[in-house]
Amino acid sequence: MPAALKVAARVCQIHPHLRTPGPSVTVSDQTIDHAPDPAPVDAFVAQAKAHHQAGRLAQADGLYDQALSMDPGHADALHYRGILFHQTGRNEEAVALITRAVERQPGHARALNNLGVVLKALGRFAEATDALTRAAEADPTSADARFDLATVFQATRDFDKAQAAYRRAMQLGPDLAEAPTNLGALLAGLGRPSEALEILTAAARQFPGFAPAQHALAQTLHALERYEEALTAGRRGLALDPTCARAHLQHGETLAQIGRLTEGIAAYRRSVELDPALAHRSLKAIGEGLDAAAPRHVDVVERFHVIVGDWALPGFDPETTYLLPINPLIEAGAGKPTQSIPFDQVGFKDSIVSIARLAEADTAYPCIALVDAPNPSDRKYRLIDGNHRIHKLICEGKHEARFHVFELDEVRNLIRPRSHFSRDSETGQRPVE
Repeated sequence: MPAALKVAARVCQIHPHLRTPGPSVTVSDQTIDHAPDPAPVDAFVAQAKAHHQAGRLAQADGLYDQALSMDPGHADALHYRGILFHQTGRNEEAVALITRAVERQPGHARALNNLGVVLKALGRFAEATDALTRAAEADPTSADARFDLATVFQATRDFDKAQAAYRRAMQLGPDLAEAPTNLGALLAGLGRPSEALEILTAAARQFPGFAPAQHALAQTLHALERYEEALTAGRRGLALDPTCARAHLQHGETLAQIGRLTEGIAAYRRSVELDPALAHRSLKAIGEGLDAAAPRHVDVVERFHVIVGDWALPGFDPETTYLLPINPLIEAGAGKPTQSIPFDQVGFKDSIVSIARLAEADTAYPCIALVDAPNPSDRKYRLIDGNHRIHKLICEGKHEARFHVFELDEVRNLIRPRSHFSRDSETGQRPVE
């Protein structure tokens, strides 16, 4: 598939990607009065497809539009333009277009598959599951449909179904590098690093040019305290994709763990340059990696909830990184009753799960959440603290946890720009308002 039509991958979870426009399924024979001549319409679609695959999206969109002005029900034009709209962030319009393509050709497996991917991007997981299940039924040999279905199950924390779907994708598509990579990362996150290591070692060997497999292998080796091997895998992954912020962060954690602090701090800083939303995690990692003999670097005494981008809150600039200190909430929570909340009602951030922290997590300690606060999953509750506790409970087969719950207005006055919590470079003191 041309790189222009793929969505970037992450260390822990590979985003499903929309498939390159290819041959459509055959439409059942039917007579349509005054149907447009298919030859010029198909020619426009063919030209549009060539521009699309070459990354010339504006030209492709113009030609798709012309084709649809001649034949508003042209399934391929609807489908491919829907892919283009998804690539340019117009997901609601993409769903509408691809849905029309499926209505025209109900057995169009590619269109059903891509419809499911876009619905997942919108957080409409039940509809995504339905579309991807239909895609798998329409094409029982499709590894892509099983892979994308697995990512939906993983996003909704139905981990047993996710594992089964990833394994089926591996059977159907032995050349699909994303399937074993995601399965291995999932198993590592579930506290099964030995199983993960076997799968990821094989994936890294089979797909030596696939950076996410190397990144996931490095993360798992780190969890197993095989730090030198983790560094080797991490270097291979970064050589293949030096723009992966999470991989730099993981590499920095491994370097800090074996005492190579200067290199570790450089890796952390590079991760923040690539993705400012990782600032809190990088600062924590630096602080945890330094010992008392090196206090000059960073003094981190508090955990924070990062607020930026898709996780912005009303009244705060989504382009600015804000931090919500967790320690005051822990103190305030001591005087509040807890609530039992099912995990499927809680919006979680994607994050790297540390096997060591998973083992140490005290599940008797309440988590912290905001109620009715915006989150990309559109869940009633937004997780503020307790990611590893929740993952440990999930590994134990639990489906809910105890939470201290706060209203947004209760914490709004605690939220500050990230710069507020940084040390002043001249004085070494925290800036004050």
